[in-house]
Amino acid sequence: MAQASGYERAATWLCACGYDLRGERLEACCAECGEPVRASNPKNRVGSAWQREAGLSAWVRTYVSFVTSPRRTWRLVTLDDRHARASRLLATVHAIAVGVVLASALLVCRSIARGGVAIDVRALGEAMQLFVVGAGCGWLLIVAAAGELVAWSRRLGWMIDERAAWAIASHASVGWLVSAFGFAGVIGAIQFGHGALLADPRAMPGALVHGLTWMHLCFAASLMGGLLVTHALTRCGVLTCRWSGEGPQKVRTRDVGVAATTSATA
Repeated sequence: MAQASGYERAATWLCACGYDLRGERLEACCAECGEPVRASNPKNRVGSAWQREAGLSAWVRTYVSFVTSPRRTWRLVTLDDRHARASRLLATVHAIAVGVVLASALLVCRSIARGGVAIDVRALGEAMQLFVVGAGCGWLLIVAAAGELVAWSRRLGWMIDERAAWAIASHASVGWLVSAFGFAGVIGAIQFGHGALLADPRAMPGALVHGLTWMHLCFAASLMGGLLVTHALTRCGVLTCRWSGEGPQKVRTRDVGVAATTSATA
């Protein structure tokens, strides 16, 4: 590895554009993109609000900051062992929340359809099954996203290891919660539509076609909404954090115009 005496590890001093900042003064700017060197200081990554103190208020603050200033928020997210447990906890919370939203929607709709009568055992069993399916699918999607980030990192030479991938995937997984609320609306439409058809069987043919059309449209819209939110957060996270982890990568330097292959373990 090409490294001068007194230079910092490449794993901690790469600009967001991938340029090697080792040995640069903190007051200087990146020679390639103009980003202040100080902005790439790993000590500035203090963690998102959720990573620092997991809780409902921290969750709200985290995603409010993602909406108002996504790039700045991604620069705060830690990608190492300091908050690895908090990142996995966030992924677990989102997966469980997906199941809870779907199961709750089913129970509420059943209760309203029965005129506020208490839910029977059969409805509770169906809600539990829906919870398991929703939470399981949510968790698998997050795991798949983290694995995909690691695979692309190895292929493209980014510095996104497993810990960084989990940090990015867990924070971006809120998109699946958005889909869950949309699916809850679809569940409600199915339940109330079924009750209306039972009340007036003569309207079944036309109402069935109309209902199925809207059901599929709402389902597709919910899925696309979640995908767009997840993709937007993931893309912003990757662009901001792809050179900030601890995986092997190639960086651009000004040392005789040669790209030096560096490693976080060196």
